Amino acid sequence: MEQGDVHFARRQLGADVIAMIDGVHSQRLPAWHCEILDVLADGARVLGAASMGALRAVECAPWGAEPVGEICEWYASGVIEGDDEVCLAHGDESTNWKPFSVPMVNVRATLKAVPSIMLSAKRREEIIDIAKGIFYPERTWRGLADACELRDFDLEEYEVDLKATDAMHLAIRAPTFPQKKTRPGDPECGS
Repeated sequence: MEQGDVHFARRQLGADVIAMIDGVHSQRLPAWHCEILDVLADGARVLGAASMGALRAVECAPWGAEPVGEICEWYASGVIEGDDEVCLAHGDESTNWKPFSVPMVNVRATLKAVPSIMLSAKRREEIIDIAKGIFYPERTWRGLADACELRDFDLEEYEVDLKATDAMHLAIRAPTFPQKKTRPGDPECGS
């Protein structure tokens, strides 16, 4: 999802429900908050999960956007902040968008999945701090294991792809949502 996609979905395609999952950054502009507010004010439902969709849904929730999934809960509660939590480097269409790095939310979810007998709470926090210190396109399971000196323990064995889980959750739920009614006083932005 990039700037203009939300307006296009509503104005050109007539979408009543718009589900946002992933988005661009760095080289292109991501979806603009005002376009989300515009389509909400126009009566569409906007749901978001997993990645840029989670971030924008939580940011626009006061105006009617609907966050879905655990990543949204983490953003809304302040457990995580910033887009670096969901960013990852990946290939292009020729690689089927193969991920080359691990998003921070997946590191967190994976650490939650590791039995407590194998990693103490203190060690989990140390790993999170180290992972946060690695620039997102360079964060890999192997690199994280090396940085954390996890010689006899393979975090990847417990890998949880929380972004994929939340995306699937939204994809399953979105078609069942009825049309939302516009509230008086919904904010509007120029297009």
